[in-house]
Amino acid sequence: MQYDTLSTDTARRVWDMAAHLWALRLPSVHALADRNNCLVSSGVDSSPCALLKQPKGRAGLPVTPVAGIYLAQAHRALSVYEKPPRREAAWQEASVFEAIATHERAAMAVRARSVRLTEMLGSLRGWIYTHVSCLRDGLASVFGPAAEQALHGAFVPSRLYWGTTASGIGSPDPCTGHPAWELARLAFSPTAVAGNTDWLRQGGGILSAYQRMHPTGLDLTALAATLRIAVLDLLCRPWPAVEAAWTLNFTALRTLLTALPRAESALRLTLTRLG
Repeated sequence: MQYDTLSTDTARRVWDMAAHLWALRLPSVHALADRNNCLVSSGVDSSPCALLKQPKGRAGLPVTPVAGIYLAQAHRALSVYEKPPRREAAWQEASVFEAIATHERAAMAVRARSVRLTEMLGSLRGWIYTHVSCLRDGLASVFGPAAEQALHGAFVPSRLYWGTTASGIGSPDPCTGHPAWELARLAFSPTAVAGNTDWLRQGGGILSAYQRMHPTGLDLTALAATLRIAVLDLLCRPWPAVEAAWTLNFTALRTLLTALPRAESALRLTLTRLG
């Protein structure tokens, strides 16, 4: 069994959202009682904590269009859920200087920093300066505050559990934001893009499955914009302080930047045909 240990306040938000998903037949985490039959107990440092059991199945497997269906169901379920606290949407709000500083801090935290990592950081700085502003052009009118809703917040390939098909969603990280951001991170995740020549077709399959399950959720413009959002998310959010993760993210980001804007046009055409 796999567990997450969380603070009491965080755990309560997770329990509430997980219970809401369970009630709508979307398996998520379970809160486990301790030996005294309490859901809140003391951690090793005497701080309050809770144990959460993850769904059955294997995590971290390659995503399929079924994942798009699952995310669409989650977004439908959470569209009527009370909005949790909002986090900064770095892909939309972080300045160029904030994004660069974020990556520089993450790079400094990598142990035994290599020459290759320094080179990746240099390229990343250049990409941020060159691409962030133009990638955001036109997105503000599509993704204003009115389009925000409650989100799972951690609906990524590593948090999906698979049996014969998708069998559960891992621990939520509840937040308020744009559904397209969560869809972008699922359809065009670094693991799905890096080293995969078929990433655009597979990502399009996830978007199409999402659209069929939740036709009133995102229009064609928003669906096609998920490709740009995925790029902006990689440009603006912090990367893990592990060089292997930097290599994966860097490879995926380079692939996405090279493919734009032709890939976005192809994606829009595919979605129009399927829709």
